[in-house]
Amino acid sequence: MQDLKNLILSIEKKGWEASKNQDPSFYQKYMANGCPVITPFGTFTRDMIISEMTNTSQKVINYELINPQVIIMRDDLVVISYKAMTESSQNNTIERKFSWVTTIYENRGDKWIFTLNQHIPI
Repeated sequence: MQDLKNLILSIEKKGWEASKNQDPSFYQKYMANGCPVITPFGTFTRDMIISEMTNTSQKVINYELINPQVIIMRDDLVVISYKAMTESSQNNTIERKFSWVTTIYENRGDKWIFTLNQHIPI
């Protein structure tokens, strides 16, 4: 059980690294088709996230997952929830934000992918 929790946490961190490096390959590999990403700015699809990542001037420069909780709902369904701190840069301005993040992962064909991601600003 702890191995699965560590795996999900590792995948979640890979997502933040992908955002930091503006690398859409993480989302192509781990984000389910039809998966909504829910933010204060609206709901985004996989294609929208990938497009935004490659066409934005805003860059994540630092992040921290604070007190992540991984909850195994079933053998094939896991939820991770945590407080996130992000520092981003745009137009030579650095902004720090905090949010509550929840991501739902499903095991499909021996591959863990996320099927919902939500960010609620604090």
